Amino acid sequence: MLVIVSIVLTSAYYELTEANEICAEGEVKVFFCPEDACADAVISLIDSANESVHVAVYSFTLDSIADALIRAKQRGVDVKVVLESQQVSQYSVYEKLKDAGIDVLLDSNPAYMHDKIAVIDGRIVITGSYNWTKRATNQNNENLVVIYSKKLSEEFEAELEKIYSSAKALA
Repeated sequence: MLVIVSIVLTSAYYELTEANEICAEGEVKVFFCPEDACADAVISLIDSANESVHVAVYSFTLDSIADALIRAKQRGVDVKVVLESQQVSQYSVYEKLKDAGIDVLLDSNPAYMHDKIAVIDGRIVITGSYNWTKRATNQNNENLVVIYSKKLSEEFEAELEKIYSSAKALA
């Protein structure tokens, strides 16, 4: 039996309001940094969250995305974040998120947790090469993929839960 799967990749030049518009199941949007304002797309999607934002990201130093997570937490959204422990520094948003009451942990795997994943409301996956940093936003050639799929969200959520369940707080 031959099954053909088709996913439409939409060009990345969006108005910010389009990043969190109601999208069809299986729709995929692709952004390329620095020209496509990847941070703004992530912020817009986080700002649209109603239930949950679960994150595992290798490097996270961008205050504007941290602020969006804090706003989500203040709206009553369940926010969980896991960061790569080797990337926590004076520039990391770890302390900012922790001080805001966000459940933020560090990966305990001895290898790098190199993921860049967010699952929003169990139906939107954010992934790609894009780290949540100023350099990735403004200088690097990066990609950000937004997938509107309950099924894929469940798969990514399972991976996030596995990472989260073995993570730990900063000692």
